[in-house]
Amino acid sequence: MHYVNAGNQWAQATDSGQADAGLAWEGLRAQWAGQGLKLKYLIGTKFSKQPSNVYPVRASDLSDKAKVDLYTRFLQGMIMGLEFAKANPRAAAQITYTSRPALQKSLKPQAAYDSFLELAEAYGTSHRAGQGWGYHSPSGWAGYLGIVHKLGQTKKMLSPSEVYTNDLVKSANAKADKATAIADAKAFKLSATFEAVDPGHPNI
Repeated sequence: MHYVNAGNQWAQATDSGQADAGLAWEGLRAQWAGQGLKLKYLIGTKFSKQPSNVYPVRASDLSDKAKVDLYTRFLQGMIMGLEFAKANPRAAAQITYTSRPALQKSLKPQAAYDSFLELAEAYGTSHRAGQGWGYHSPSGWAGYLGIVHKLGQTKKMLSPSEVYTNDLVKSANAKADKATAIADAKAFKLSATFEAVDPGHPNI
C-alpha cells in the first residue's frame, strides 16, 4: 500500500483519482456530497464491531473523587445534548450551523443537517442497543486490542479492562437530566430555514 499525503484536500484527491481510497468518517459523507464530491463508501458499522471515538482520561484520575465528579458531570452534559438532539434533530443542527460561520460558507442547511444526522446515528449506537449513551463493548475492545497487538502497535496483549471503563458513562447516564433536555428540545423554535429542511428519518 502506498500512502499519499494530500493534506486538507484528501477527499478531492480521491475524487479526482489521485488516490484510490481515502479515509472518511460519519458526517463527512454528507459534507462531501454537499460540496459536489461523488465518492463510494465502505460503512464501518456494517461490518466492524470495533470501537471508535472515546474520551480518554488518565487511569490515576479514577482514584481522585474530584476528577471523577468532574468527568461524570461533563458526560452528563454530553448526554443531555444527545437527548436534545434525539428529541429535535433539526434544532440541534440549527444551533451548530448558526454558531459556525465557516460552516455556513461551505454547506447549505440541508447538507449540514444530513451531516449532523450521520454523526448523531454513530454516537447513538450503544443507546439504540439499550446500553445507554457511550457504552463500551467488551467484545469490540477485545477484538481491537488483538488486532493492534498483532500489528505490533502495543508491546503486550492488553485486556479490555486495562484500557476502558464503563463506570463513568453508567453514572452519567443515571444522573443526566434527560427530561429537561427533551423538554427544551421540544420547546425550541426552529428558524424558517431549518423548518424547511427535510427531517428525513433520523435513527439516533
